Amino acid sequence: MKKEAIVILSVLTLSALLAGCQARGSGSAEGGSEQTVTRGTDEEGVIIVTSQGETMQKQESCDQTEDSFIPAQAATEDSTNNSEMQNSQSASDGLSALQLNLPKQYTIQYRVSNSEDWEDGYTQTLTRTAEGYYMEFGDSGERYVFECLENGKYIQYEYDEEQGTYEPTMLTEDIQKLIDAGVMTLDMVSLDSNVVSGYASRMTVIFDFYSSFAPSMTLAGEEEIEGISCLHYTVSSEEMWGRQTTDVWADPETGLCMKAVYLYQPPEGSVSVRQLECSQFETENVTLPEYR
Repeated sequence: MKKEAIVILSVLTLSALLAGCQARGSGSAEGGSEQTVTRGTDEEGVIIVTSQGETMQKQESCDQTEDSFIPAQAATEDSTNNSEMQNSQSASDGLSALQLNLPKQYTIQYRVSNSEDWEDGYTQTLTRTAEGYYMEFGDSGERYVFECLENGKYIQYEYDEEQGTYEPTMLTEDIQKLIDAGVMTLDMVSLDSNVVSGYASRMTVIFDFYSSFAPSMTLAGEEEIEGISCLHYTVSSEEMWGRQTTDVWADPETGLCMKAVYLYQPPEGSVSVRQLECSQFETENVTLPEYR
């Protein structure tokens, strides 16, 4: 594939990501990028496909080692070892050799901007623990906690700015009374994992978005981001309508995209910038905010 086509593809992908970050998540995965995230169902339930085309596993209970939102190959010891071995060779094999290999708990935060100086920037945060998930979408002010139940379903809490507290979106006081009276069950107001993944896709689509155009990117060096030594890859082209450059920084250990920048320089006029950068990546002592 020609470099021009690759740059255009990377531009479209990054643009879709930035647009997707600003869209509202839903159970039908509204706000996810159709270019990079595909969903379907199998005999066991909901499955998810990442931008690398790998199946993500359905989470049956909160204390399982499998994560609903990370590639299936990271769920077993043998496959994790294979992923670590492949990622250790990424510098010589290229960006396309990386695979996502996230731990069982983490907080990942990105800042996103359509300008060079982050003046219009906002943050997106995803936290995963054994108790559930926390998601914050800075562009819209949405903040959610998804508490995992013993049956693998979730109770959703949304942050109320006026009250300064998290309130259940469906488990209201009246509903709780009906549950206590035996008229309703908690299962009736809980969410399946595929609904939660619809919200999470606004973040998870960023994790390995580079895979769609990785084969044509070349290694440019290494750079430390949030204390992590990352591999820097780049691709560019120059045409009559201007010069386009896309740079990606990835963590070779986890395969996580730590930074991405798209620059467009027209023949006349100012440079257009789209960028995102990981501003927090924690894997120890990760907790959900106080929500009840």
